[in-house]
Amino acid sequence: MGDEADDFFYEEEVKWCKIYDQDDFFTVLVQIFLAFLALGSLWIKRLQEVPRRLFWTWFMDVFKQGLGACYAHVLNMVIAAVLAVNMRGDVELKDQCAWYGISYLIDTTLGLF
Repeated sequence: MGDEADDFFYEEEVKWCKIYDQDDFFTVLVQIFLAFLALGSLWIKRLQEVPRRLFWTWFMDVFKQGLGACYAHVLNMVIAAVLAVNMRGDVELKDQCAWYGISYLIDTTLGLF
């Protein structure tokens, strides 16, 4: 009977996907990699422009786009983290990555109207 009681109260530790975790360097590495990928693609696009804009004009355009993208990205990360922790009810979705995906889809579809 002792084994059954232990099995009844035993909760398996479940790990959830996190958008950003300061204790996990992998999430930081993914964020840095994605930032370099985005900036690198914009630089390659600049090299293929005909006629090529002045560097300052290109830089200000990229800065404007980057600032807006960073704002939306950080806001979606915060929304995902808050929703994952504060869900109530019978069904809980503690996966921050899923909440980020939902928030991103809503932002890119309904946010355009």
